[in-house]
Amino acid sequence: MAAVDTANAWEGPQSPEYFAFRPDWGVLDEANAASRQGIIDAIDAVQDKEQTPQQRRNLKSFRAMLSFELLLDKVVRAMAPGWELRDKTLAENRPASREACAAALRELESAPVEELIRTYVSRTGSRGEMGILTSINQRLWNNYLLLKNYLQENTH
Repeated sequence: MAAVDTANAWEGPQSPEYFAFRPDWGVLDEANAASRQGIIDAIDAVQDKEQTPQQRRNLKSFRAMLSFELLLDKVVRAMAPGWELRDKTLAENRPASREACAAALRELESAPVEELIRTYVSRTGSRGEMGILTSINQRLWNNYLLLKNYLQENTH
């Protein structure tokens, strides 16, 4: 972890607070995803070792934060095909094929959104973090539902 920190290897996923949601927010490159998974594995390896209650809480919270980032990557990647399809169809002012919408819908429905939100909740301990949870609900979840509705309407 120290090497990751000193090398500033993790540039946070881009997610400007005051702009509309886009599915490229939260996308991790392969090296960043592998690094986070490596630290999760290291935490799992020491989780059962004798520790103070505070150390266990800190490890649990840190693991949840890293897991949340990996889940966010999966969710936004699953949203991207439908998002791009919808944007293209609206820009060209012609409907997408039912097959393309059905494929994008299947991909979207594979997104672990509930797990993402539950993981974030598991580490929430302050009012500021509750505010972020509200933002996740308003931005990510609402856009997920809008996209799902669009794809369902265009598969029938």
